[in-house]
Amino acid sequence: MGLLTREEEKQFPRERKILTAESSEGTEDDNRQPSISPQTTARGGFKWTFCQIGRGQNGDWQREEKCVEKTGAPIVSTSEVVVGESTQPMEIKEPSGVLTEVPAYVIRRERTWKREKYVVSKEVGFYVEMVRNSTQLKRVEAVKREWDSTTEMAWERAAILSVECTAAKAALKEREAQLREKEIECEMLQLNLAKESGRSVELEETCGGLCVSKEWAEDDSGFAHEVGEIQRSYDEAVKRSERLITTAEKREKKHVKELAKLETRRAEEVRIAEELRGKIPEAKTAEEDIRNKISEIAGKCEMEFRRAEELSASLAEGVQKHEEELANWAKKLADCESAKSSEVECKLKTVKWLKLDSLERRLMSTKTSGSAGHKQIVELVNSFSEGLNEARQNVEVEIVNVLCRIGEDVSYDDIITAT
Repeated sequence: MGLLTREEEKQFPRERKILTAESSEGTEDDNRQPSISPQTTARGGFKWTFCQIGRGQNGDWQREEKCVEKTGAPIVSTSEVVVGESTQPMEIKEPSGVLTEVPAYVIRRERTWKREKYVVSKEVGFYVEMVRNSTQLKRVEAVKREWDSTTEMAWERAAILSVECTAAKAALKEREAQLREKEIECEMLQLNLAKESGRSVELEETCGGLCVSKEWAEDDSGFAHEVGEIQRSYDEAVKRSERLITTAEKREKKHVKELAKLETRRAEEVRIAEELRGKIPEAKTAEEDIRNKISEIAGKCEMEFRRAEELSASLAEGVQKHEEELANWAKKLADCESAKSSEVECKLKTVKWLKLDSLERRLMSTKTSGSAGHKQIVELVNSFSEGLNEARQNVEVEIVNVLCRIGEDVSYDDIITAT
């Protein structure tokens, strides 16, 4: 750089161009890897920090920073490139006289952000499909559990109805046995009644014969006593037959009442049995419907599982293709970076050789003329170094602009290292 006095530095503090370190520290800084301070990015815009260094009014070195925000690109909270222990942002003086800073890692950040955006969009689609499939499977499992519970309830209801039907049949058989016993008892009472009626007829006949014999034996006093005894026995037999007839009638009435009650109960049990027989086909049809629905749900579940397997296979293929594309792009990017770095080296070497050739010619001309002094040689060296720096800066600016236009991920630090 050209040598400036203190007044010129005070007059133009904002036009100072910050590049690499001094010539004594240049080789060490070129071999040193630059470390980039932590940065935070977000998808809302980007922020550039302008760093300007110059001498103040009191003669001390001062540093001034400006932040410019712009929407539509990632936000960069800090934009300082730290080389060793010194902070060296790049400033470019435009023809309009406005200082503009191009952060060295903006292109890399934008490229990385685009790549991460693409990867995240793929992963989001993958997880959406996974969540959708898991939701469908959970829904199918819930429906299956509901139908299983309904089937169990139907089976329990059918078992309860079958048990009730069996119990009703057993009770009906018991009632039929009791009715048969009552019928047999009624038949026995009827037989006893027929026997008693036959005996009463015999007694009436005997009584008629005794009356006739009484008329015959009215004249005989000894026979009267025998007739009296026969009369008394006849009366007792009549009373006993009357008692038997009354008891038989009472038993018959009681039997009729019990028979009516049993008939009523039997009719009620028959009605309940008919109702149960009518409910059994309904339960069977409901069971068949439930089985059909369960088979349909099982088929749907199998289809959903097959679809989920197909989706997972297609997603795996898509991820593999995406990884292959990323690997190809990384390879292409590496080839492009190597080609750009070799082109930059060739341009810089060409500029250096041209400048050195011109300087050598001018020095040879001054030596041949013999009129050049030490001061003139110093001015020539200073002008040569200044021209070389300006040429290098122009080449670097041109390279950065070209890279910004093509969107390649090559930083300014890589360009400085290449030079």
